[in-house]
Amino acid sequence: MKMKTRALAVLLAVMLMTGFLVSCGEKEDDWIKVDYVVHYAPKVSNAKNPLSAMSDGDPKTYYEGKIATADEAAKARGNAIVFDLGQKLNSVAQIRYTPRQDGSLDGRITYYEIYASNPEFTYAGRQYTGNQKDLETMFTLVGSGRFDPASDETQTATFTPTSARYFVLLSLFGAAGDGVSAAEIGIYEGFAVSTNVWDHFAEIDAIAAIGTENQLTAAHQTADELRNVYGNNTVDYERLSIEEQTRRLDELKQLHKQFKNLGKAKTLPNGERWVDTSGALMESLGGNIFYDETAKLYYWYGADVSQENLDGTKRTPASGILCYSSSDFVNWKREGLALPVFNNPQFADGTKANAALPLYVSETSDVYRYSGLPQFSYKFGERIPLNGTMKAPAATLNTYFATVQSLGQLNAPYQNYSFEQKRSLYMAFNWDKLITRPQVLYNESTKQYVMWFGLAELVTGEPSESLAAVAVSGFPQGPFALLGVEKLPLQEKDGSVIENPQNDFSFFVDADKKAYLACADSTAGTISILPLDDTYTKLPEQPAAVIEAEDTVSPIFFKNEDIYYILAAKKSTAAMSDTVLFTAKNGIAGEWKSKGSVAKDDPKNSTFQSRGVAVLPLRGKDGGIVKNRYVFIADQLQPYAQNQSTHQWLPLKVSGQSASISWTNTAAPQKAGGLNLFWILLICLCAVLLAGAVLFAVKRKKSAADMDEPMRVCGQSAEAGTDSGEDDEDA
Repeated sequence: MKMKTRALAVLLAVMLMTGFLVSCGEKEDDWIKVDYVVHYAPKVSNAKNPLSAMSDGDPKTYYEGKIATADEAAKARGNAIVFDLGQKLNSVAQIRYTPRQDGSLDGRITYYEIYASNPEFTYAGRQYTGNQKDLETMFTLVGSGRFDPASDETQTATFTPTSARYFVLLSLFGAAGDGVSAAEIGIYEGFAVSTNVWDHFAEIDAIAAIGTENQLTAAHQTADELRNVYGNNTVDYERLSIEEQTRRLDELKQLHKQFKNLGKAKTLPNGERWVDTSGALMESLGGNIFYDETAKLYYWYGADVSQENLDGTKRTPASGILCYSSSDFVNWKREGLALPVFNNPQFADGTKANAALPLYVSETSDVYRYSGLPQFSYKFGERIPLNGTMKAPAATLNTYFATVQSLGQLNAPYQNYSFEQKRSLYMAFNWDKLITRPQVLYNESTKQYVMWFGLAELVTGEPSESLAAVAVSGFPQGPFALLGVEKLPLQEKDGSVIENPQNDFSFFVDADKKAYLACADSTAGTISILPLDDTYTKLPEQPAAVIEAEDTVSPIFFKNEDIYYILAAKKSTAAMSDTVLFTAKNGIAGEWKSKGSVAKDDPKNSTFQSRGVAVLPLRGKDGGIVKNRYVFIADQLQPYAQNQSTHQWLPLKVSGQSASISWTNTAAPQKAGGLNLFWILLICLCAVLLAGAVLFAVKRKKSAADMDEPMRVCGQSAEAGTDSGEDDEDA
């Protein structure tokens, strides 16, 4: 008995020494809440929202702050809050986050990382400025994931039980603004936490096996490829919070459903990742969908974001502009790069000028491999290297254009260009550029497909010239030939020229076949409408109209009957924005009126957590446009993981000078050329019942007639029943 008592005493002493039983708060289920003080946090934005608000137990109050200077922000990957638990605790395993409850999205944590202090140093008293170098040297990553920015509920981030005194919650990206906010943040110890990594990998293996059975020819055919998306290995996967592991596995299961219906899908799930008819993830962003009247096909264009973001940035190296095609708006075939970026390093490595040099070369060729340009290298905090100083981060051209014949087609439009002309194009359109909003329309007079898109340097946090680019092709899927790059002639409210205009625009062709660009400049607070020439490829000297539109971006220009519409996003964050409407009923140069928000059913004023990029007229079975009905094409951008961005295609209804966007779980325009199945069955049932009632009444009335009469009457009754059914269907 004494031995048992002594053993228990020793065990109790060890537990107390290690902090195992230390709790500074109440026990909640299997969790013990611990007290903390904030060792570091971004500077408070307003005295009404102090640091103490995140731990006062009152969800009505909240903390809000942001990094004080631009220099500090450039060295940080996000807004970091450092918590001091007072002493080392052995089993810290969860952070609970309650967002601000005032309805605003500003500072709401979306993507996060959690760090624990390294055991080999004493952190207390050290100066910490929130920069990435401090995180890498003082702390170890223990968890990462994503909170739902639209939810007002408390959300959890659970990770492997960790022994440390200091913990960091790093907000990589907020729902709106560039700061961080929190109503409550709680830190908890937990003693029965399991990551179940191998269980998840077993499910991934099972899904991969089905993918192999379906003979998928593109991404996600094997378990290894799936793991590349959902955690490269067990170590990487364990660094995801348990909630994030579960979310990604659920996402994978949704993709699994799409794998089983490749080419036969009836709908697409809004807000989730989609796959094309080969099983590859659809990785197109910021583009538009064009309906080709000749081919009776939809073509979807967007910036290729298949590559990983540069470390800690919102930038993805450019590969080019992707194109997909579909006959039913749901099953999409990847056509490839309609316009790939130029890649021959000889235009930047000092090779002697020669007009015969091609703009495109195979990335396995000696010309590319042995060029004097060094291989790509970049670490967070460094200036992103510009084109002409390094090769591209990844060899992407060969993915789509592997043959000599394909390269010949790409180079053919430029064969008569001089070396200087080619070099100018090479420097203007390469991997170091940010490609925005590619849009294609058909010019009936020139018989060419015309593409407009925006270009800027990939550099973040530094001034960058914004330009517009135009390209043409004889085929909707390309390849397109780049004609040139130039500034847009935008104007201020007073009519003066904007010196450094933005390149955020919408491409529109009117009923008279005249084309326009509607260009927003959020700094000037205007939307300029630029009339293009008859080829749709040349800009005017000045706008045809200038609309006052404070803090708006991403304009979408279209026309319904005799009214012109521009939908625009209120500038808040690249991921989600309220959508507002402007209309003009007396021509493009007439008076434009602001009509306010169009997604009134969204309480967060975020257009259901998305930002619009295009509007597409709804078409019936015969390809004809359905009156007053459209599809609102929107992206759900994930800035720090753009290849994980998703899409939402929502119903848009217009009436007069008003419009409304509503939510739907699936992206699938109704077959507006005919009635849907429910109404057809209902009408048929009513017709049968009505015909039966008429027959019954006639039969009773004529029951005393001879044998021939009922036959005649029944025939009349059948005709009457058919007519009644037709009348009912018309009704």
